[in-house]
Amino acid sequence: MILSAVHQQPAFLPSARKGCTCCVARSVWIKPIHRSAKMQFIYKDLGPRQIGEIVEVTLTNPSNVRLMDDLNFANYKKGVKHIYTGGVVRQSAVRLQIPTLGHWHLAVDTQGLQSSGSFGATVKIIEG
Repeated sequence: MILSAVHQQPAFLPSARKGCTCCVARSVWIKPIHRSAKMQFIYKDLGPRQIGEIVEVTLTNPSNVRLMDDLNFANYKKGVKHIYTGGVVRQSAVRLQIPTLGHWHLAVDTQGLQSSGSFGATVKIIEG
């Protein structure tokens, strides 16, 4: 499974807008950039995954890459404390291993990083 998206920071972000059309996958659609007053991020629901499977993420710019289970992804979206596998990735690509059996989510953002306003990611699942 290979998915990719590129985001260009629009000049104006209306707060009432729930989604955008600026993120188009090269292979298939993925969820658009999510925006809140606190952050914006690229999101991919990885679905149920087995221990040891590898998620390979290729980035266009340095970004935060976070691999999270359901509970921690919900906390991430709320902007509260959450636990994740990953972190700041300055050299692409990065490989993250699924730590436990379950449903997994991947988020890519530039929170806290000096960014040009655009970022993108390609996600590939390598079966374990």
